[in-house]
Amino acid sequence: MIMYVLTHQIRARLRRLIDYFRFISLKPKKAGAVLALTGLAFFSACSSAPATGGAPQPTPPPVGGSSSQTPGVVWERSGGIAGICQKLTLHADGSYLLEDCKAGTQIAKGTLSAGQLDTLNGYLSRYSKIQWSSTAPAGSADMFNDQYTLNGSGDQTPTPAEETAINEFLASLANQLAGPNYTPPTSSSDSGIEGRVLLGPACPGPVSADKPCPDQPYQATIQVQDQNGNTVTQFQTDSNGDFHVSLNPGTYILHPETTGAFPRAADQTVTVDPGQFTKVQIEYDSGIR
Repeated sequence: MIMYVLTHQIRARLRRLIDYFRFISLKPKKAGAVLALTGLAFFSACSSAPATGGAPQPTPPPVGGSSSQTPGVVWERSGGIAGICQKLTLHADGSYLLEDCKAGTQIAKGTLSAGQLDTLNGYLSRYSKIQWSSTAPAGSADMFNDQYTLNGSGDQTPTPAEETAINEFLASLANQLAGPNYTPPTSSSDSGIEGRVLLGPACPGPVSADKPCPDQPYQATIQVQDQNGNTVTQFQTDSNGDFHVSLNPGTYILHPETTGAFPRAADQTVTVDPGQFTKVQIEYDSGIR
């Protein structure tokens, strides 16, 4: 269309020039020179005319941009008496990263189990995007603040109970991924608990002075919970059954873990005073009679 308009305009000018030259009886060679110059102007105009089709189209972005790296879930927990801060990032392919956002260190990194991944992808395929948070009441230093973002692709909106259930799954998952030997840093190193875990009876039948059978050191995993039953931290005793764990002042419940009916031990409530390590002895029942 542009070429047609330019050609039409130049032809009209040429006709006017030729008529003018004829009127003034211009010599043919001069007329030819003028025509040549006009022809050059014509071809120059044609070559500088913009190509049809408009401006160049932008190059499409490469496949696999940053959007493909969007995590499926980002979960964070902060607060508690020990002042913990954990961040769990989960991807739909099962990869995960658990970080201590207080210390700025990595706690664990790897791939979820098949069952954990099935639960995660069930949430992602069922629900649309969820942004959820819970805030501990003012003055409740022994409670956690939880929040998570779930970038789901589904069309369902979760109920408040379902949102809470998702948070419970993520909190439990973070505890599992952290492992039994992980102890979050606390804001105080001059208070806590220390002591020993023992296992007994070590011998069947009655015990007498001439046949002593003292309880034996026992390597165990102990959960430290606040008064609401929330896990603050957990630790594992050494081969001699000893432990030394820093905790902020406050009241805690020690929950000894067990894998069956025996060995087993009862929960204990302990109070940590400022500047002191409370002495604790935990006794596991071996089940021997």
